[in-house]
Amino acid sequence: MSGNLVFLLIAGGAVGLGVLLLLRGLAPVQTDLADGLARLDTSTLLAEQPGLASLGTVEDPTTLTRLFTAVSHRLGRLNITTPDSDLQILSMTRDQYIGLRVLAPLVGLALGPVLTVLGWVAGFPIPVVFSLVESLLLAAVIWWCVGRVVAGRAEDARREMRYALVSYINVVALHRAAGAGIVSALHEAATVSGSWAFRQITRQLAYSERAGQQPWEGLADLARTLDIKELADIGSIASVSGVEGAAVFDTLLARARSLRSQLLADEKTEAAESSTKLTYPQTVLAAVVMVFLLFPAMMRLLGG
Repeated sequence: MSGNLVFLLIAGGAVGLGVLLLLRGLAPVQTDLADGLARLDTSTLLAEQPGLASLGTVEDPTTLTRLFTAVSHRLGRLNITTPDSDLQILSMTRDQYIGLRVLAPLVGLALGPVLTVLGWVAGFPIPVVFSLVESLLLAAVIWWCVGRVVAGRAEDARREMRYALVSYINVVALHRAAGAGIVSALHEAATVSGSWAFRQITRQLAYSERAGQQPWEGLADLARTLDIKELADIGSIASVSGVEGAAVFDTLLARARSLRSQLLADEKTEAAESSTKLTYPQTVLAAVVMVFLLFPAMMRLLGG
C-alpha cells in the first residue's frame, strides 16, 4: 500500500470523525437539573440587563449558535480566558467567541489534507510533512486573526462611544444650565439620539433606576463593563453634583473639550501611523523588482 493511499485513508477518517463530532454537538444532550437552572437564571438576568452586551438572547438559537454553545460547553473545563469587556461591547456571547476561535482554525487544519489530495489527484504528490506543517500554520494564523478581529472591532466601538460621549456631556451641561437636576439631566440627555451608544446609556440608566441605584453609579458600572474610563469620569462629576450639590456646568464643558482634544490627537497619531505603513508595500515592491533584475545575472554567474 503506497504512502499516498495511507494518507488518504487517514484524511478520510479524520473528516468522518469531524462530521461525527459535529452531529454529536448538534444533537440534544441531557442537562443536569442544577446546571440547567443556573443557566436559566443567568439568561434571565442577562435579558433584564439593559443591553450591556445582550449576552443572553430570548430568540430561538440557530444551528450555528447551537454549535458554538456545544463547543463552548465541551471546552468549559479548560478555563479558556475571554476578553469579556470586548464581548460585552460587541454584544457577543462567550459561547460564540470560544466556538468561533475553535472552529475557525479547523478550516486551516482541513486545507492541508485537501490540498494534498488535490495534488495527488492532479499527479503532483505533496509531501505529508509539508501538508502537516501547512495545516498547523494556517490554524495558528486563523486563531490569531480571530482574536485580532474581535479586539479591533471592540476598539472601534469604544472609539465611537467616546465620540458620542462628547455630545452627551455637552447636552447634560445644557440641561444643567437650564435648571434641571443632575438626575434629570443625565436621563434627558441620553434620549436625544437613537445611536447605539446613547441607547446603551439609556438602558443602563433605566436599569440603575429599577435596581435602586443612583444614575452615576450605573454609569460607573457601565464604564467597568465596557472598559471605557470616560464614562466613569462622567459618573464622578455627576456624583459630586448629586451628593454635594456642586455646580458642574463648567466642569462638564471642560471634560467635553478635553475628550474632544484627546480624540483629535488620537486621530492625528493614527493618520501618521497609516502614512508610515504605506511605505511598506513600496519597499516590498522595490525588493521584488530587484530580485527579478538580479536573478538572471546570478544564475549566469552560478552556471559559469
